[in-house]
Amino acid sequence: MKNEKTWADKKSVLAIQYIMASIGGYMGAYTLTAGLRFFGNAQTANLIELIQSIVNTSPNDLTFHLIGLIIYILGLVLATVLPKKIGKTAMLLSPIIDISAFISMAILEHSQHQMLIVCIAFFAMSFQWVSFPEINGYSSSTIFSTNNLRQCVTAFTEYLCTHDKEMKHKGLYYLGTLISYNLSAGLYFVLSCFFDNAILFGIFISAIAFFVIFSTNKNRK
Repeated sequence: MKNEKTWADKKSVLAIQYIMASIGGYMGAYTLTAGLRFFGNAQTANLIELIQSIVNTSPNDLTFHLIGLIIYILGLVLATVLPKKIGKTAMLLSPIIDISAFISMAILEHSQHQMLIVCIAFFAMSFQWVSFPEINGYSSSTIFSTNNLRQCVTAFTEYLCTHDKEMKHKGLYYLGTLISYNLSAGLYFVLSCFFDNAILFGIFISAIAFFVIFSTNKNRK
């Protein structure tokens, strides 16, 4: 008989997923609303504009979009390779990189280096995406919401049709991820009304993530 984890076991690491999703939401809100024109968590818009710059023969735009793509790929590659070299310790690198990213963005926020800010977000978020691909068997992104929304809706729909409790748990898991992500984005919008460098609050969220991951890994040994 298949040895499955109880729901109580699965809840033990949910904090990591939800805190990392909060980081993703905070970063995403910042890059979308701080005059950067980009959703710095993903490559969809960057790739489309890269193609547009090729069609429009715009060398400057092409260079920026190409550099952004390369940096995003670099984050993906490093987050894939490092766990093979240093094990679970690699998970701690993601919140450290996020803290560095938030500090760098705050320093550059009022400068003319908007492209550099976007590239910083590209690297931090791509590294985070690969570092936390799934929790308790559920594949989920902590840096954007589309698949999480799909999984949430389909799981609850399946539960209504079959009354399978696992589908209810799955739906709640993805709902929690969506709530964490979007509440954090909303928090950025509120804080940005009162503070010039609201992006710095992301350091606090990332620090919490670091200590939760450290504690969880330590308890698993």
